[in-house]
Amino acid sequence: LMGCAGPRLQDRPTLAPDAPPGARVIVATYNLNFGMAGDGPTLEAIAATSADIVALQETSARWQAAIEAHPALRRRYPHRLFFHSQRYPAGGMAFLSRYPLTEHQRRPSPAGFFDAHRVIVRLPSGPSSAPPAGAWSLQLLNVHLKPPVSRSGSVVVGYFSTPKERRLEMAHFKRLLDAELPTVILGDFNEQRGGGLQVATAEGYRDVFRAAGITSGQATWRWQVGPLKLRSQLDHILYDPRHFRVVGARILKLGRSDHLPVVATLARRRATPRRSA
Repeated sequence: LMGCAGPRLQDRPTLAPDAPPGARVIVATYNLNFGMAGDGPTLEAIAATSADIVALQETSARWQAAIEAHPALRRRYPHRLFFHSQRYPAGGMAFLSRYPLTEHQRRPSPAGFFDAHRVIVRLPSGPSSAPPAGAWSLQLLNVHLKPPVSRSGSVVVGYFSTPKERRLEMAHFKRLLDAELPTVILGDFNEQRGGGLQVATAEGYRDVFRAAGITSGQATWRWQVGPLKLRSQLDHILYDPRHFRVVGARILKLGRSDHLPVVATLARRRATPRRSA
């Protein structure tokens, strides 16, 4: 199940037509900003995603307490996993899910930064709220790749030097994945292109932004530096096109984190065996 990279996506089974409308899932990713724990508008932004599963970055014990005290979030997401980092204040992660989380694995970064976390979620095959006997499994990999900052603290040098480290991280993290399961890779990639994104897309994963026609000019991160506001599309949701098609994707201009929530609706495809020659 784990420990090997598995076949490339293009080597997987061919597909039958799309599954029924009930076999859809809404996923979201949101970097909360560890320094803003408990911020009200940011909590409301999580709720506004209306996602089935939310992957969070930069969580902490204080963020966990605030999320679990929020009535709407507690009610919508009965299944929650939080992972606090002892080494990095910004290294925490979490999953909030409407459906049971049946597996979890963690993998440390080979670049010495943030861990990645893999979970498997059991989802219903139809519109009911609980997974019946015919439920299906969704695999998610939550990543927070190395920031574009050099070891000396230079953003300029880091912009050019860190893509190779994010490539190393993604190649390492992907070994957690079971290549046969429907998969979503999501989180704060700390890059608009190249690096870790290049590794995943070379394996056949696709970015929901491209599928939904969202241009790179629509930022998911902004940061004020004096009179300038820096902007970039750092947060991504990647999907396996052999298992999903994109119904819709959006960036929510909500919350007070330096990042914005990214939400995607995916419709499951039904895999069938290849025909024999």
